[in-house]
Amino acid sequence: MNTMRQEDFILAEPVGSCTDLVSTIMKPSKEGKAGELDVLPLSVLVEPGRLKDFMEDNTNAFSEGVYYIMDKQMEEADFIVLNKVDTLDTGEKEKLVSFLNEKYPAGSVMEISAKEGKGVETWLLAVLSADIAASNAKKMEVVYETYGNAEAEMGWLNAKAEINARDTVNGDALMSALGEALKEAVAEEGGEIGHLKLYLDTGKGASKLSCVGVRRPVELDHTLGQEVKKGHMTINLRAAVDPALLEKHTNEKIEALGESLGFNVENLVIEAFRPGFPNPTYRM
Repeated sequence: MNTMRQEDFILAEPVGSCTDLVSTIMKPSKEGKAGELDVLPLSVLVEPGRLKDFMEDNTNAFSEGVYYIMDKQMEEADFIVLNKVDTLDTGEKEKLVSFLNEKYPAGSVMEISAKEGKGVETWLLAVLSADIAASNAKKMEVVYETYGNAEAEMGWLNAKAEINARDTVNGDALMSALGEALKEAVAEEGGEIGHLKLYLDTGKGASKLSCVGVRRPVELDHTLGQEVKKGHMTINLRAAVDPALLEKHTNEKIEALGESLGFNVENLVIEAFRPGFPNPTYRM
């Protein structure tokens, strides 16, 4: 914190399966447990497809326990930020915003498109101009057994590897193929994706891919647009699948792609695990 305190702003993002942040992080920080800093209001970003599943109680996507965490995340938020509004028509957007306003009247609902930049400045200005003393003040009941069991449903996988093409390989095609393969593997296991993020850095450019569900598209958010000889790949996957299976599939899919697209995988490091039971140091 001493190093970070030199900055004007610190953007802190917890993992997506966390909740009870006001009581365990925000309030203790306001009481000086993290040193001298001003704690701004809590914003919770909401993905439209995930919100639709939540509204419909679609347990084919996630369990009741995971939806319990989502509910608590939105309940404690000062700002509920509906993202990807560029993907919604007017009727869809109004339905989602109306639901959020009715179910969580204590939160301020904002609409943004992070991809297009729309609404982002309005949201950030609202955060900066909010009454700090009145923010992060909600006290809510959380059943930690339900919370911990639901969080443990998610397998976490982080991986890094060096990609060395035997000739050259299309970086964007590699990313798309791997993203589709991993999404298919999760679907075959009967699981759901919380998020899948791939990043390929060649030193001269980068390709970025994301996916937020087995029924959702794999999207290249940033493209290389070129053949590459080598690069550094990072994989970040959260899915309702056993971590050992995530590791197995990741190994197999990368190796298979190497054979079909003509590249070698070197220095592959995979960490696959389940999160530990939540045990906060402070709860105020």
